[in-house]
Order: sequence, then C-alpha cells, then structure tokens
Amino acid sequence: MSPETAAMLRAQGGHLYIWDSGGKTYCRTAPPDGDFVFDATSREGWTVHVQREITPPSVWVIRYKRFPRKHFEALYDGDGGWGRIDVIPTLP
Repeated sequence: MSPETAAMLRAQGGHLYIWDSGGKTYCRTAPPDGDFVFDATSREGWTVHVQREITPPSVWVIRYKRFPRKHFEALYDGDGGWGRIDVIPTLP
C-alpha cells in the first residue's frame, strides 16, 4: 500500500474489509452485513480485515483510485497470476 493510499484509508476510518460472497470477492471501507469472521493486519493507522475463509495470497496490493469513481482496489497474486477483486465504492 502506498503512503497516499494509506492516508486515504486513514481518512475514511482506517479499515478495509475483504470478503467473499456468492463466489465473488469484495472490498470496502465498511464491514459487510452478516456473520463473517476476519483476520486483521494493521500498520501505521490502518487495518485490513480479510475474511478467514479466503486463502491468503502471498501478496495483497491495495490501491486507491479516483476514476471512474473513488474506491479502493485490492489485487492479489493467485494461482493464475494477478487478479482483481470486485470493488464497492468507498464512502463519500
């Protein structure tokens, strides 16, 4: 996560949640509805919460993007190469 992305995440509460639902993986700055169990990784004022049932990749890349709408994007190195997680827009 770049310093700029970390600053944007801190500005939006400092938490990013990554979870799987219906065969798709999502990320957003608010926890999902439902009974999900998360493992968390924290650094300098931010925490990334990953649903425990998701097999952790060796690398997560978290980016903040402004276009086409403001959102965080989570990328991971899976078995088939780099993959992108479906994103849910960040809070305004």
